[in-house]
Amino acid sequence: MEEKKEKKTEKDETEEEAVEVLEMKRKSLIGIYGDYVAVCISTTGINPRKNNLIEIGAVRVRGGEITEKFDELINPGHKLDDRTIKFTGLTNAMLREAPHIEEILPEFDAFLGDAILLGNNMPFDLGFFQENYMRVLKKPFPNSYIDTMKVSKNLYSGYQKHRLEDLKLRYMIPEHEEYPAVQDAIDTHLCYQCMVEDMKENEKEKEK
Repeated sequence: MEEKKEKKTEKDETEEEAVEVLEMKRKSLIGIYGDYVAVCISTTGINPRKNNLIEIGAVRVRGGEITEKFDELINPGHKLDDRTIKFTGLTNAMLREAPHIEEILPEFDAFLGDAILLGNNMPFDLGFFQENYMRVLKKPFPNSYIDTMKVSKNLYSGYQKHRLEDLKLRYMIPEHEEYPAVQDAIDTHLCYQCMVEDMKENEKEKEK
C-alpha cells in the first residue's frame, strides 16, 4: 500500500524557494579578509524553531580593527529556565525590560548590511538568523560568512578541537568585561586575526 504524500502548502513552497535563494547567495569563505562583522548569539536552546534568541553581540571590523559594536539583549517573552541562565550568564531580571526580537532584528539587519559575517560554529548561528529573518523580516538571511572553526580545521589539521574556547586557549586571548555574546564576538575576531597572521606566514613560505 502506497503512503500518501503530504500536500505542500503555499507557505511550504514559499519557504523552500527562500531557502534555494539563500543557498545561491550565501557562501562559506576561507581566506584573508580585513572587513567583516564578527557575531555571537545567546539562545534559550539549540533548536531555531522552538527556542529563542536572547542576545546578539557583534563588532564591525574594518582593516582588521574594531570600529563599532552592536550589543542587544532580547526579551524572549517567557522566563528562562535554570539551564539557560547557567549556560548564558543571563538572567530573567536582565531580560525583563529588554526589547523583543521584532524590534532588535531590524536594527541588527541595518548594522550588518551586506557585510561578511564572522563566527565560530556558524551553522548554529545561521540557523537562528535564518529562522528569525524569515519570521520577522520576511526574507532569507543571505550574507556570506567565515566560520573560524572551519578555518582552524583547514589551517591546523594536527589539532583535534576548534571551538572558540579552544582557539582562545591556543592564542592566549584574555577575558573582556562585556556581556557574553559581544565578548565572544570580540574573541572570535581576535582569534581570526591570529589565524590571518598564520595564513600570511604560510603564503610567505610557499613563495620561497
